[in-house]
Amino acid sequence: MAILFCAIVLSACLPSSTTEELAQIVNGEQGEAMHSALTRAHDEDGFSGAVVFERGGEVLLEAGYGLADRENNLPFTLETVAQIGSISKQFTATAALILVDEGILNLHVPISDYLPEAPAPGGNATLHQLMVHSSGLGPYCGSGDFEVMPLSRVIEECLARPLAFEPGSQSEYSNMGFSIVAAVIERVTGQTLESFLRQRVFLPNGMTHTGYLFEGDQDFAVGYLNDENHGVISDRIAEIAPNYWNLKGNGGIQSPAAEMRRWHEVLTGEGNLSPAVREALLTPRILSEGTQWVGYGWYLRQDEEGTLFEIAHAGSDGVFFSYFWADPTTETFFYIVGNSGEEVSLAAARAIFPIFRNRSAN
Repeated sequence: MAILFCAIVLSACLPSSTTEELAQIVNGEQGEAMHSALTRAHDEDGFSGAVVFERGGEVLLEAGYGLADRENNLPFTLETVAQIGSISKQFTATAALILVDEGILNLHVPISDYLPEAPAPGGNATLHQLMVHSSGLGPYCGSGDFEVMPLSRVIEECLARPLAFEPGSQSEYSNMGFSIVAAVIERVTGQTLESFLRQRVFLPNGMTHTGYLFEGDQDFAVGYLNDENHGVISDRIAEIAPNYWNLKGNGGIQSPAAEMRRWHEVLTGEGNLSPAVREALLTPRILSEGTQWVGYGWYLRQDEEGTLFEIAHAGSDGVFFSYFWADPTTETFFYIVGNSGEEVSLAAARAIFPIFRNRSAN
């Protein structure tokens, strides 16, 4: 996933609107500070995207910046459907944990129990190891996100490759691992991952514009790099479906910022996930470094008493960048997504890290 850059000037593209007019809610000193920083990021660096920031049950910022679609002059809003990248992994993990909760899957048996054709050494990995990046599988199966990749090749060729390390001995990020989890989900349910997530997670929780593939018109964000249009990822996936196994399970989902906020509510208990699934999803599993732990589709931090104070994951394909962050102790939620290159959007996010990560703020 490369690091990409793009810049636009809002006044040149949208003369009748300003960034101020596009902001839905700007509330309190923290909301004002964040909005000012993101406005500068837009005006000076070309950031375009959407942001949600809540603390203590109060919305401090809900705002869109710049254009989601330059060719059609469409502003970025909280309802704009945008790629979330590797944040997709937590939905794959959720699907697996629902099946564990129902007694259909076991996290601690070899995946070859579910995929009998899976060769060693990869076929000996467990779902647990795959979801905490400790299976020893490499980062990718193929050469790129949009390479035509049938599942048979992932299983028969990529699982047969030598492992990078002894399973369970360390954690090293693997996109391929989550694609294998998706394959197991599809095998035991007889459904595509997209169908299972839509029926069991997205629709029951009001996330009607979240998924891999879409029917009908949607308010999509287009990706840009150095003024070059990189299109909409669901269009590119549709061109190679169902053989998009370099992305399925590990990336490629799109969602509006408003529905990522809804997902945070689901994680706090305001949805259809059972307490067992939510607890399993948000439990630290392997110590990564310092106070950071690897969870099932998350990076987590907890204090010395074991109190969870950070739930986070980023996503990027180099064009789009997204970041989901929450602190249960202060009831803080933050989400940012941008379509103007990882470098630009990450810089915008870093400029406001001190605001949303300030645990002493009230």
